[in-house]
Amino acid sequence: MGVFNVRGLLEGRRARLAEGTDLRWRDLRAEAEANGYWTPEGWPGNLHGRVAFQGGWRVDRPFQSTLGGVGKLRGYFQEELPVGAGMVATLEARVDLPWPRMADLGLTGFFDAGQGWDAGVPFGRDTGWLSSLGGGVRLAFPTGSTRLIRIEGGWRVRENMRMEDLLVRAYFVDLRGLLGLRTDGGGRRFNGYLNGLRGY
Repeated sequence: MGVFNVRGLLEGRRARLAEGTDLRWRDLRAEAEANGYWTPEGWPGNLHGRVAFQGGWRVDRPFQSTLGGVGKLRGYFQEELPVGAGMVATLEARVDLPWPRMADLGLTGFFDAGQGWDAGVPFGRDTGWLSSLGGGVRLAFPTGSTRLIRIEGGWRVRENMRMEDLLVRAYFVDLRGLLGLRTDGGGRRFNGYLNGLRGY
């Protein structure tokens, strides 16, 4: 069984650069992502692949786009990698556990890779290729709930990886139909619930 979807976000603001000047569009941001889900025969879960792009134009405010955090490079803090544009690819394996019956419980393992460019934005960075790996737990209570809890631990991939470099985070995902909205502290992102396969 396989499912594929594409979704995106476009936002910006109209502002005057100085008193008496005309309104102009500023802080324009665009995001696009493609998600694929595949359930191998006999596999108690699914495989999730994701490619996401983000970019900004006429950006005056710093930290509008970042490369780390939820849904990006999960071994990095969200504010650690400010960029003007970037891309991230993710591969995640999910296993659904048969217990407890009153909740949906599963385990995950993931690998993220991405690159960011400064693109002339304040504090933007050219990151080069970075990656992270880790795993976590997914829990929905009661069974079939659209409120999902994710607890994840991720490491940034580099030489001499150490246990103390593990970054652990917990967050909620609110699933509301095919194109719901999620708030993760860094802005709103599209989220989905596709034929019973949770998008995050």
